[in-house]
Amino acid sequence: MLVQTDKTEFLASADSTFFIEFSANTFSHDTWVEIVEGLNSFLIEPRTIPFQRQAQIRFELQENIPEKEQQIFYWKTKKSIWDMMINCRHKDGFVLAEIWSLESFRLGQDSDFPEISPLNFVDNGIYFADSLMKFQFSIPDITSDWVVFDYVAMELDGETVYPFYNPHHDNLEYRLIEPLEIGTHVLKLTVSDFANHTTTREFNFTIR
Repeated sequence: MLVQTDKTEFLASADSTFFIEFSANTFSHDTWVEIVEGLNSFLIEPRTIPFQRQAQIRFELQENIPEKEQQIFYWKTKKSIWDMMINCRHKDGFVLAEIWSLESFRLGQDSDFPEISPLNFVDNGIYFADSLMKFQFSIPDITSDWVVFDYVAMELDGETVYPFYNPHHDNLEYRLIEPLEIGTHVLKLTVSDFANHTTTREFNFTIR
């Protein structure tokens, strides 16, 4: 169903569970949506005309699934996986995201919690002070190929410290200004994703 308004056009499914909104006169009169895979996987057709136009997709939220877990996914061709769109947001009973006209898209559920894995040290490890000047973590989320943490908090011996994301190594990292004192230390890391799933881990280690 194609509905013309003053500024935008809306393309809706027959049962009005989702909408595609794009600038007026962007798509031709024969634009349509193809069901690609199952009931919740779609593709704007024709794929070649117009080429790579941006549109907004809106899916009606499902009542039996937590709101924040409902996300819009697109097909990442190079890796052959469904990946979560990081620009998803929720408003007025819908989940929204911007898509490109060549992307397959679907409504999916993010039920996975972030995983926190230390990379350059181990829990209950023993280290020399000058050999442990930074802490590196991998934080994968199998729902997405992107860096998907929305909130990060770190404490070292009860004091708040500020890690950063290292895009070159694709990990979370905190670097010490000076070596730690000899003795036992505790590092606490909390990570939340965009679906409000939170994981907290504590690591104990000893400096000698």
